[in-house]
Amino acid sequence: MRLVSVFLLAAAMVAVLAIAAFGDEPASPQNDQAGAGTATAQAAEPGGAMALVQAAQALPLVPPSCPMCVKAGGLCPACEAVDREFLAEMTSAMYGDCTPDHLSAKCQEMVDASIVAVRTLKVHMPTEPALPVGYLEGKVSDDMSAGIGQMLAEGGKQGLMNENTLIGTVYPDVMANGYHEDTVVHYYLSLPEGATPQAPLKSEVLPAGEYMVVEHWGDYANLGASWMASLAFAHCYGFQLGTGTAGEAYLTNPDTTPMEEWLTLVYIPLAPPAEAEAPAAETQG
Repeated sequence: MRLVSVFLLAAAMVAVLAIAAFGDEPASPQNDQAGAGTATAQAAEPGGAMALVQAAQALPLVPPSCPMCVKAGGLCPACEAVDREFLAEMTSAMYGDCTPDHLSAKCQEMVDASIVAVRTLKVHMPTEPALPVGYLEGKVSDDMSAGIGQMLAEGGKQGLMNENTLIGTVYPDVMANGYHEDTVVHYYLSLPEGATPQAPLKSEVLPAGEYMVVEHWGDYANLGASWMASLAFAHCYGFQLGTGTAGEAYLTNPDTTPMEEWLTLVYIPLAPPAEAEAPAAETQG
């Protein structure tokens, strides 16, 4: 994926997550007031959608490919310099008030927060099976909390939710097309076997494939730093990102769980072998 696309993807995620950071209330993906019923992943038993998540988390963590980072138990000075340069270019692409060499206070804060996140990043790379979901469609410029709340309310009314329901958001085309004000977001819930959602919910199957899965613990307002850290991790250590669906899965109920224990999984598609080899083939030509 071209570097500019990575910048645009990060811009999309930061724009979406700014709702949580600057809105009147934190976004609550599993808010009881939205009629979520029993949809609390915290109480889920093994099986169904939660089994997929637990299997992903059970895989070994992906270590840095740099021996010096492994030895240091985190970012070595050389890789931190690479990451800071990448993140400075990324934040400069988002905002017009700074350049990579002269960051504004806001951009510098974002870079510093992302470097902190990179140092403690927990990365898995599972091959995910396809997942049938019901969803409501919105745009990144919409109120994310309201969209998730409406989706949960409809899921509850239609009897689609149980203790194994997986809830999240996906961005179907942002990896391929970058960010713009009409970028589509799907607020989704996993479907019980054989279930068919009714309007206004639609149905789709989240694609199977290899993903970079990153654990984010804590406030949703800080998810932007985890997205940026994930992209910096991939850039620094040479992972090829794909053009498929990216998104998040929210695994804890923020109404009943301390904030420091909120767990979100960030899913970023990895390039299939043919897609990953394409830039090299073009270079040779």
